[in-house]
Amino acid sequence: MIRHLFKLVWNRKRINFLVTLEISLSFLVVFAVIVFAVYYTDNYRRPLGFDYQNVWYIGVERRAGSGKKDLPQQLEISNRLLAALREFGEVESAAGAWGAPYSLGDWTGGRDDKKTGKSFEFGVNRVTDDLKDVLGLQMVSGRWFGKEDDGASYKPVVINRKLARDLFGDEDPVGKDISDPEDKEKIEQRVVGLIDDFRKKGEFAELSGYVIYRNDLTFKPEAPEGERGEPPRALRANTVTRRPAMSSISITISTRL
Repeated sequence: MIRHLFKLVWNRKRINFLVTLEISLSFLVVFAVIVFAVYYTDNYRRPLGFDYQNVWYIGVERRAGSGKKDLPQQLEISNRLLAALREFGEVESAAGAWGAPYSLGDWTGGRDDKKTGKSFEFGVNRVTDDLKDVLGLQMVSGRWFGKEDDGASYKPVVINRKLARDLFGDEDPVGKDISDPEDKEKIEQRVVGLIDDFRKKGEFAELSGYVIYRNDLTFKPEAPEGERGEPPRALRANTVTRRPAMSSISITISTRL
């Protein structure tokens, strides 16, 4: 009887193989869907690290052909745009940023840990002083950027908890230098503040390290190339109205209800 069953299976081996292959592929597809569903559900449950309610996003583009020679004028225009936004009664605060939350543009950096041999990447942004109020960023320790950083010999930075863990483990990162020791023209990048974990790309994004540099919108002709100032690509503002948030801003505005 068993011999007969094996004979039947062997005679229909081609059909049985295709059925087995189909079942295996179906199992792999279902398994992949479950894995991705669990992964993105877990990401969605984690805090964003910022508040987007009543925040409007305005994209700012430089005109074609604008270069370094127009930098002072571009910075002045950015200052005027932010000042004009703040004059509206519905606007609580306004700030500029290189990249706004949920925007497609991304700026990343990387570092090799000499002690562990591991490498990791982190997000980078350059923002003006009011972004903390606009996005409701939560300080864990230290402080946010301010006028006390004007004329400092170091470059002030704020990092999130994930990057602090990657760089310093359980140590307090405030006051430490995060500049790359291999940079030829090394400028101290001093951590002045630590914020809660921050996910710029949204609810489904994986948690990663994040570093924020200060942009005071001033032109520094004596500074090295790339450090003389940079106009923000985005303006953000918080407003007091119930209108739906716009989907194209690099200036940030906050509003009250």
